[in-house]
Amino acid sequence: MKNHSCAFRGLIFSVLLIAPGILVAQTNLTLTGVSMFGATGPAGNWNGSYDFWDTVGGNQGWNVYLFTGSTNAPSFLNSGDDNDSLNPKLVLKPGTNTIHYAIDFQDSDPSTSCLGINLYFNNDRDTNRISAVVPVGGSDKFTVVSNTVSTYGQDNPIPGSGSLSYTAGGWKATLTDFRTSSDTPKLVSGTDTSPGSDSDYIGSFTLTVTPPEAGKQKTGHKKWKW
Repeated sequence: MKNHSCAFRGLIFSVLLIAPGILVAQTNLTLTGVSMFGATGPAGNWNGSYDFWDTVGGNQGWNVYLFTGSTNAPSFLNSGDDNDSLNPKLVLKPGTNTIHYAIDFQDSDPSTSCLGINLYFNNDRDTNRISAVVPVGGSDKFTVVSNTVSTYGQDNPIPGSGSLSYTAGGWKATLTDFRTSSDTPKLVSGTDTSPGSDSDYIGSFTLTVTPPEAGKQKTGHKKWKW
């Protein structure tokens, strides 16, 4: 009889114990940065104005704050106004990961027609891996932003990524939802998670994570000689 104990031990080491009796796969994907910007239209061109937010501290841009839960009781994934506290350090789990965002804007400024987003992973602050754009005002009609289009990154203008997915260590994260809300509550301020005097753009995005493809295994029975 064939012994499968080695394969079973391999399975044991490919999972992470997160609670008594609960095992989930450990991915190689951590969300470590987000930038957002006002866009002139569905192509995702940055409007070149004051409409830019990021997760870099101490610069002239206001911050992107991420949270889970509801706007009535948000659980913030980042805070403050320095690089470490603004880094969400969110290890993505297999399946769907929905994250809400809140960005403050001055009520006296002209509103933008669309919001763009760049996503950063695994502490690479220089390379936007996923770029998308969506209309404001309660839309989920998002599209990818081409790498020929100028967007706003982490403290500087950069081209779009031209992709809605990113793969690391075989694990693939795909942006499967990006939406704005018609509500504009006063949830955060420009540089901290306390409510400010101006309104906020809020909404959410979803990253769906799929595991590495299983290696091809040989099938059939070995012919034994007796």
